[in-house]
Amino acid sequence: MATPDAEAGCFGPSGLVVSCVRRANGRLWIRVIGDLDAIETAEFHAQVWPLLTRPTRCIELDLAGMGFCDAAGGRELLRLFRGAAQQKINLVVVAAHPVVEFVLGVIGGFSL
Repeated sequence: MATPDAEAGCFGPSGLVVSCVRRANGRLWIRVIGDLDAIETAEFHAQVWPLLTRPTRCIELDLAGMGFCDAAGGRELLRLFRGAAQQKINLVVVAAHPVVEFVLGVIGGFSL
């Protein structure tokens, strides 16, 4: 397993936690804990979008700790998938809370 070369954790206004581990092989693991709703989307965007840069080739998105995702949160996740694709970064959801998995399926057919 590659050794992480950077770790970060960020807290949004009502408790959203975004943490990441950047690995030397161009992979980035991002874990999101908390609710992604209209209040939290700006914080989520501010913390995650700057990570959509080279040398990142693949993002593994862990949403198992995200217990709620409203329409605004769903739109932000869809934007994230599209932004990653534009940067030629493979974005894979490696885990999701059942509610979030349902939202992902509704907004674009994403599945685990």
